[in-house]
Amino acid sequence: MITAGRIGIGLMVLALLTFTLTFAQDAPGYSVEIDPANFVAIIDNPYLPLIAGTRWTYEGQTAEGLEHTEIEVLAETRLVMGITATVVRDTVYLDGVIREDTYD
Repeated sequence: MITAGRIGIGLMVLALLTFTLTFAQDAPGYSVEIDPANFVAIIDNPYLPLIAGTRWTYEGQTAEGLEHTEIEVLAETRLVMGITATVVRDTVYLDGVIREDTYD
């Protein structure tokens, strides 16, 4: 039987895991080994295709107002840690006003 106590414990464990994973990368001795040979030139995964020109639009009501998000895969690439990465533009509007405009 699931009780409020078990849910609370589960949420605490989840919060601790999230905290650990988030801040572990800032811990001394943390390093990432990136091998460009492990990456592909075209991301054509059927579940998340990052083909230039692909667009997604999401919209939903939040406590702050109507949030509208536009995501577009650009033809542009950038070099990140030795990897040629596809650039994705992410624009978020809140009640029609741009709140975030990033190139990820």
